[in-house]
Amino acid sequence: MEKTVITEGFTDSGRILKMEVDYSATVDEKIPICQKLCQEGKLTEALEILMSLEKQTRTGADTHSCGRVLVAIVRLCFETKNYAALNEHIVLLTKRRSQIKQAVTKMIQECCTYVDQMPDKKTKLELIDTLRQVTAGKIYVEVERARLTHKLAKMKEDENKIDEASKILQELQWSDVTAAEVFGHDDIGKKCWQDLKNRVVEHNIRIMAKYYTRITLKRMAELLDLNEAETEEMLSNLVVNKTVWAKIDRLEGVVSFSQLKDPSEVLNDWSHNLNKLMQLLSKTTHLINKEEMVHKHMLTEA
Repeated sequence: MEKTVITEGFTDSGRILKMEVDYSATVDEKIPICQKLCQEGKLTEALEILMSLEKQTRTGADTHSCGRVLVAIVRLCFETKNYAALNEHIVLLTKRRSQIKQAVTKMIQECCTYVDQMPDKKTKLELIDTLRQVTAGKIYVEVERARLTHKLAKMKEDENKIDEASKILQELQWSDVTAAEVFGHDDIGKKCWQDLKNRVVEHNIRIMAKYYTRITLKRMAELLDLNEAETEEMLSNLVVNKTVWAKIDRLEGVVSFSQLKDPSEVLNDWSHNLNKLMQLLSKTTHLINKEEMVHKHMLTEA
């Protein structure tokens, strides 16, 4: 018999839930039974019991017990090495109607501990993608999502896929407080955070170099969210490293990304473009003549 207590929880939409029934005794009883079933190779039966219990605790607004059930479900999937079921139930449980935030947070935190324990890279990436998918847009798990995103970017960087890593990092839109939680307050953490910021700025400058021929240093600094001195320093480093070509007119405060071409090169480009134009004209003339001949032939037969 469950005892009656009063507590509160919150749904994903922010609605306050009032709990009147405590299912902790039932959870204490059912979880060991499900663990035993898994040891006997009966994961499906165990999950059926726990999914039913999850519905009871969720609709009864028992925040603590619901969190325990969610953690038990993903833990059994992980311990039985059924990674497909793990990913499936992570998505399924986060999409439940009126799911409790605190319970989801506990489950996500538990799953994050599994990432580095995956048997291979493919399975690891699948779990990271699943967790990033279900945490997208959820402020209450932004720290966990940030850590997963940083881990994924690091994997791409290790594969020398710098552009992909930069794009992944640009998805992060956290406050300095969140960043500090992810990277820590020690010197290593601060260095990692600074390196991350530099990579994002470098990527944005490379994009600017592709789409701008000229831009004021002031406007460029605004787009990069830096001051002008920092912008000039970052740009100069990329120019020295031959990552981009740029020239700064300090008097005018203008950055040019368009490199002046040699006159002979300009003539060659013009000649090439002219040849392409003539080929198009020749082809168009041929098609017009062909159409006229067909039209005349049809008139003659008529």
